[in-house]
Amino acid sequence: MQRSNISLLSIILRIFPLSLLFGAALLRAQPPAAARPELARKEGQPCIYCHVSPSPGAVDPVTRAKETTMRNGRGLYYAAHNHSFAGYDERAVMGARSAPLFRFGWRATLNTPADRMGVGDVAGDGKLRLVTLDRSSSGSLVRVLRWDGQAFVRELEAPDGSAGPSMEVGRFAGAGRPAVIVTPSGLLYWSGGKLVRWNSGGSLALLGTACMRDGQERLLISRSPKEATAWRVSLASGASNWLVDGIAAPNSGALSWGEMHGSPEFLEKMGLVESVAAGGILGVWDPRGFGATFLYYAKIVQDFDTAPDPGNPQKPRFVVKGRSYYITFQDPTIPSFERQIRSGVDRQHLVNPYVSETSALDGPILDIAVTDPKGSGKPGLLVLTRTGETTRTLTWYSLD
Repeated sequence: MQRSNISLLSIILRIFPLSLLFGAALLRAQPPAAARPELARKEGQPCIYCHVSPSPGAVDPVTRAKETTMRNGRGLYYAAHNHSFAGYDERAVMGARSAPLFRFGWRATLNTPADRMGVGDVAGDGKLRLVTLDRSSSGSLVRVLRWDGQAFVRELEAPDGSAGPSMEVGRFAGAGRPAVIVTPSGLLYWSGGKLVRWNSGGSLALLGTACMRDGQERLLISRSPKEATAWRVSLASGASNWLVDGIAAPNSGALSWGEMHGSPEFLEKMGLVESVAAGGILGVWDPRGFGATFLYYAKIVQDFDTAPDPGNPQKPRFVVKGRSYYITFQDPTIPSFERQIRSGVDRQHLVNPYVSETSALDGPILDIAVTDPKGSGKPGLLVLTRTGETTRTLTWYSLD
């Protein structure tokens, strides 16, 4: 296996520099504006689509601070064009590096203990399927599910002998070939109405997926935080030699989308700060095809309380009262990209057009995809969360 001694920053954050002066000048030039909820309803957009605050004019019940009503570039365009978005061009108005906004689309419950999921045309019929890796005390299963208009119904399944919760789904065999499924224990592909398995001959240290700007998709493998390689799959090479053409992991400037999974400890050793590594998922994505790559990650916000220390009653200790889970998008070219942002608590993001965040999710985040398994064809975020021992939730956010 070809090796590349690289840090996380050289893999993920080596993004071409871009001036932020346009965004700063835009914010300084904005006049105050009165928020108009009826206009938000008319356009079917949240307030933050046209304002720098998600709730312009709202008053914090604790601090009594009033949120700004300043418009962003969209709001200025809308006001200047007689309350119309006719002729609107997102890139020309907001710039390539304005943070992407996502709208809640749908939610579905899976009655299965899935730890990972992926989306791809695994059958080669042009239709997307949802693929899950389900782990239980009786063993692991790879399941292929199809949306029938009412629910995700199971089409195929195959046992999997992988020890850890790791799986990648992609066109690793080539852009003109069906998507394949890779787990640490081997390769699975759809053939003759069943899943055919080729073993890996060991345990693959799967790191994630890299989707290149030229359309090529590669499998990321890393046995240590300082080593990462990207591989293709060959279905013509035989059951024992299907992993081929290993190269050094590409930098983020070559990617349209890429995602990594790892334990918090592993990601910290790659170079991530603890607060970003805690969620175990890190991705880069150019969601609008503007050539502007954003970093996103699963974020955990802990709510602390104090309690007496049994060993020292005079000294209180901090205990975790609860946790909230988000997906945060940030422009990694700005100096403050490592800063944790939480809606309603840290209001610095209200005047920062380079940060966006989903609403709180209903459980720990297990996996993220950027393709709609219902086949809408729209870009967005598909999030798998754990909501029970044997139940999972899929939440879809469409890109505005």
